[in-house]
Amino acid sequence: MLKLDIHTLCRLHNQPNARAYLNKSGFSYWVSHKFAKNKTNSISLHDLELLCKVFKCTPNDLFEWIPDAQEKDTPDNPLSKLKKSKVEINLNQIPLEHLKEIAKLIREKK
Repeated sequence: MLKLDIHTLCRLHNQPNARAYLNKSGFSYWVSHKFAKNKTNSISLHDLELLCKVFKCTPNDLFEWIPDAQEKDTPDNPLSKLKKSKVEINLNQIPLEHLKEIAKLIREKK
């Protein structure tokens, strides 16, 4: 199953309310509601482009692929690249000097 992974992108952009953020970014109430509730069966190219601009990403970054139970995940399956692993980071466990280095790298990338 291919799904739109809006909540991860919103968290990465420090936006806890996906629907409000999408609505503020130019999506209609109904479209932002469908995206935020993951009730999307299709997406227009216009919306896909706007999502990429809002999140500063590529279309591959917008989607997550979850193999169906009967489907085998093989290395030659092109959708395997869209599988995402959940990584939780506890910033309280990272020493302050490392956090400063990370912040410096982020500032340099802007």
